[in-house]
Amino acid sequence: MKTPWNSTLHYTRKMQQDSSYRPSVSTARPAQQQSRLAAFFVSPTMPLLFYFCSLLAAVSAALLLRGLHPGYLGDLANFMGPLAENLANGRRYMVCSDAMTSTGNTLCFHANRMPLPPFLLAILIDIFGDHFLPVELAKIALVLLPVSAAVALVGKPARSASNTALRVVILALLFVSLILPTQLIDVINMQVEEGYSFCLLTYALAALLFGIRQHVVPWTTTIFFALSVLALYLTKSSMIAAVAFLVFAFCLLARDTGKRIAVLLIALCGPFGWGMYTLRATGHFSVGTSLDGINLHKGNYAQFLDRYPPAPGSGLDQYDQALSKGKYFPSEWAFNAYHMHAAEAYMRSHPGRTMTADLRKSDVFFLSLRKIGSANYSGWLGRITDVSMLLFRLLFWGACASAIWLLVRGPSNARWSAIVYLGTVCAVAAPYLAGFALTRHAGVLCMPSALFLCWWMIFRYTEENLETH
Repeated sequence: MKTPWNSTLHYTRKMQQDSSYRPSVSTARPAQQQSRLAAFFVSPTMPLLFYFCSLLAAVSAALLLRGLHPGYLGDLANFMGPLAENLANGRRYMVCSDAMTSTGNTLCFHANRMPLPPFLLAILIDIFGDHFLPVELAKIALVLLPVSAAVALVGKPARSASNTALRVVILALLFVSLILPTQLIDVINMQVEEGYSFCLLTYALAALLFGIRQHVVPWTTTIFFALSVLALYLTKSSMIAAVAFLVFAFCLLARDTGKRIAVLLIALCGPFGWGMYTLRATGHFSVGTSLDGINLHKGNYAQFLDRYPPAPGSGLDQYDQALSKGKYFPSEWAFNAYHMHAAEAYMRSHPGRTMTADLRKSDVFFLSLRKIGSANYSGWLGRITDVSMLLFRLLFWGACASAIWLLVRGPSNARWSAIVYLGTVCAVAAPYLAGFALTRHAGVLCMPSALFLCWWMIFRYTEENLETH
């Protein structure tokens, strides 16, 4: 597959072989400056600088919002706090609750959340104690590592673009996409899985767009890619479609059979290991969670269109008990099966309303400029959030439009990258369009969209240079 940075390399060698090509004295100094900037893009300095600047921005945001945090880590919502505290205190990976069932029908859930976020928080609690701010800052420092590794992958092909302004724009775009409040809230958030999955998705896509050249990928990138998709799966069950697509894309783009097998084996450790755990803990083998059923049911029932999108600052969890309809569930998997079957029966019997609901979910995921399903800020913080949502949408729409144009009208050597990006977007969106979509679900595509636009800018620049010469 022809890639822009390899085309530029061919062009540079051809110009150097031409005896009529000689740099003039007047251009020697700018050429030397460009050479230093090119070296900066492929040196460890650039991703390290990106990391520390991002860390400073995220820590500042965390300190600014610390008054909005719960009192202690056990109060983290979505069962994240209780699970992490149980693990940190040597207890089982389990939480008991009747919040989603009839009052008194307390269920003990062993598989209601994928394990990576609670285990990470438990380790940080062991190190720093049950103190919110130190754990939050350590979590921020960790999730920024894959992002900086993705930026390092961008640096190598960016060297081929011998345009100083373009390199600066690429670095600025990546940094701005990270510090947009829409994305930055994921960096500091500990209670939703998006606060952990965005960085893994970012690295995995960067590896496909920038790490594979002429179907050749280094072993280091291969292993890091495999570990990122493994961790992505263990972060949230709805990411299984994205993981499957990313692994499939890697196997198509990389020609080395050994590396394909390595990625497949490492990625399969996730569903196999989680399935064996659920079998041992509950007697039921599953590659998902015991909340997948109710998450599907939340977006497919008779009153859904009257309640969705939810009011600003609220979500859909308040309707969980009503969906259970007073039924008694002997186990978490009986609870999961009931809601899964109820949702499927509704979709089969009401195809028209299901289609209307899907269109509304698509509007929230792909188009909405309003923050839906998360805390609603007021005053200057609310205005910053509104501007951030607009900038995120412009970034996201620009990346999608560029990819669609490349797919339909672009040169053949650009179509694979467009397919990889659009396929990733669709794979991330699909589970939420089936269940229910909130704007934070789309927020994980902020940096991946910036990555694709960076790839597109490098591609256009190198193609125009080749046509000129």
